[in-house]
Amino acid sequence: MNWTNPKIIALVVVTSVLVSMLVSLGANLLVRASLPSGGGSFIQVSQGGRMAGSRNSPGQAAMGPVVTTRRTGSIRDAMIKPGEAAPDFACNTLDSQPLELSSFRGKYVLLDFWATWCGPCVAETPYLKSVYEAFNKETNFAMISLSLDSAPEAPKKFAEVHGVAWTQGILPASRNALMDSVVQKYGVHGIPAIFLIGPDGKIVANGLRGAEINHAVAEALARSSNKQ
Repeated sequence: MNWTNPKIIALVVVTSVLVSMLVSLGANLLVRASLPSGGGSFIQVSQGGRMAGSRNSPGQAAMGPVVTTRRTGSIRDAMIKPGEAAPDFACNTLDSQPLELSSFRGKYVLLDFWATWCGPCVAETPYLKSVYEAFNKETNFAMISLSLDSAPEAPKKFAEVHGVAWTQGILPASRNALMDSVVQKYGVHGIPAIFLIGPDGKIVANGLRGAEINHAVAEALARSSNKQ
């Protein structure tokens, strides 16, 4: 075979490109197949927004999970417990508007810690959207998602693409003190971390995943309605 022939060289180049694309596609499919559909793993986070076991910069782990753990492990156990007061926090929305938990007092609040680079978090999106569509017209209910992304651009784009309409805040890893304070107060060592907070400011449920999010909200609102 004449390896100097331009046609042979072109064929080799095209073949190499195709092989590279197939390998990349296979890797992406493997990562996606390993992600839970609303309810299994967490991505561990440590101080400053870095994922446990990762040397990536905050918010830089877009290729998928570095460390995952089952929901029955210590991550859920470390979360602030039902009956305890939900710590107040003040940060900004993705549009740079002030956001304070205390301003939602008197309502049930579904609070979601997440990030766009967290596969299990993204897997919860359809369940969260379902809850929003079912209950967003309830005057005593609100939803807040707090992103741990390093900047608002990625979660803002995600919200636009996926039609996320509820309140979106950000605890940017570039502001470590703020993020660490809120995350630690809630005992969040892994995301997603989804809490339901009652009108009295106390935790109603923690570690919610998948279909149980809708169930917890529906049950809480039904109890509230029966009391009136």
